[in-house]
Amino acid sequence: MGYVLDTSAVMRLLFDEPGAVEVQEIVEGDQEVVLPFMAVMEVEYVLRRRLPEPRVEQIVATLRAWPVEIPESTPEWGQVAARVKARGGLSLGDAWTDPIEIEVTSLLGEERENLTIADIDDVVEMPRPPWPWWVWLIIALVLIAALLVTAYWLWSRSRPAKAVRIFKSAHEIAYERLRRLVDRQLIENQRVKEFYEHISTILRHYIEDRFDLRAPEQTTEEFLSDLKQSRALAPPDKENLEHFLAHCDLVKFAKHHPDQRQIQDTFDLAKAFVEKTQSETRMVDITDRVQGQASQEGAA
Repeated sequence: MGYVLDTSAVMRLLFDEPGAVEVQEIVEGDQEVVLPFMAVMEVEYVLRRRLPEPRVEQIVATLRAWPVEIPESTPEWGQVAARVKARGGLSLGDAWTDPIEIEVTSLLGEERENLTIADIDDVVEMPRPPWPWWVWLIIALVLIAALLVTAYWLWSRSRPAKAVRIFKSAHEIAYERLRRLVDRQLIENQRVKEFYEHISTILRHYIEDRFDLRAPEQTTEEFLSDLKQSRALAPPDKENLEHFLAHCDLVKFAKHHPDQRQIQDTFDLAKAFVEKTQSETRMVDITDRVQGQASQEGAA
């Protein structure tokens, strides 16, 4: 059995989105993996709308180096089509189509000069049978039900809201996530890469909650670039954070295999960073998260 990767699967792996671990396992597995050239082109034009060209070319080169089969016409045509599509205004199929000159020739020849188009006949109205009484009854019941629903909706909106917001400090949220990560025993089950993905995400969300830095939404390069301009962290903390993220990226993307000491140091660094930068005054509204968890538990 083999696999065919679509654009969505490739984007999840490139941007470390949910499902990236499964896609990585497929790419690195023993089964035959096919990546259509149209998917490569679509990924490239999406990247060109988001990132500078040197970064796009670097990512596409890495993509083409994957151990997968990419059946296509030629890479040059794929790049040309991607650039055309990135400008907008064309569908994906039209980006691959050469312009075609069309000449319309009449089949009537010289007779078209004397062609007379006759008027269409008048519209004939067909008599409609009267609706039976039960149809009118159904319509009346539907209208009454609609009025009742509208009245109840207006009444419920007029009632004062009694929502109570729930707040928790950013470091408490990070500690809970770290404890849940340890409980999952990923290291004991040889799921080292997944462990690094989670601990990196935990620290990125803590930085966002604690310092209002958009760490979860940025690549490591983008975040570190913004971090250099920020005064939220002291230089030693910035240096530790840069070392932590670089080490995580090596494991996630460069297939680095850390030893037990490096894994423990990574966990200790994340915990120490939270302990050093925690603040009781920095509270996070977790009302929606709690309500979402309660809804999921109720559905289960």
